[in-house]
Amino acid sequence: MKFTLGHPSDKRFWKQAIKMLGDDANMKWVLQGALSEYQAIAALEDWEQHWEKYGFGNYFALDRQGKELLGFVKVYHSDRSAFVNIGYALDQPYWGHGLGTELAETALKIGFLELKEPQLVGFARCQNHASRRILEKVGFQKVKECLIEDRDYCLYQISQERYLQRLEITAMTYTPISQ
Repeated sequence: MKFTLGHPSDKRFWKQAIKMLGDDANMKWVLQGALSEYQAIAALEDWEQHWEKYGFGNYFALDRQGKELLGFVKVYHSDRSAFVNIGYALDQPYWGHGLGTELAETALKIGFLELKEPQLVGFARCQNHASRRILEKVGFQKVKECLIEDRDYCLYQISQERYLQRLEITAMTYTPISQ
């Protein structure tokens, strides 16, 4: 893994998180778009409350040394679905290096292997081809297109059974590197 996970209550990363949540390019595809500083602080407080209520939630994705915020791994309840939602976001300097896929895979591991959820869902803007590709790459299947607050989204889902089958296939086809 090219990153470590941090808890959103770790205030050392709030300044970076607020900056990321307020960046137009980073937040282009997110429901509410770029957040003001006040809105970003409220969002981070909501993340903390989610953790208190459910015992899981969104994480900071940090560099291996745990010093720099790369983005977010999101595992959360939402009124958009009866199932736990996953999401991911990367700060611009880290786009295009495969980290988005790793963040999504981490969200799946948390949802299925730690939380034992029967199914997970993910939403991506229909025009956000990069995010949709990540969801499909990690095994999600598109269920439908829908409007959420007048924005077009694709709803994706994956069952725990499908996820575990994909893990078995990966393990069976893995070829160790000879030394």
